Amino acid sequence: MHQTDVIQYIMVAVRNTVECTGACLDWVRG
Repeated sequence: MHQTDVIQYIMVAVRNTVECTGACLDWVRG
C-alpha cells in the first residue's frame, strides 16, 4: 500500500467514526 492510500483510508475511517458518534449523540439527546 502506498502512503497516500493509507492516509485516504484513515481519513475515511475517521470521518465514518465522527459521523457515527454524532448520530449516536443526537439519538441519546433525542
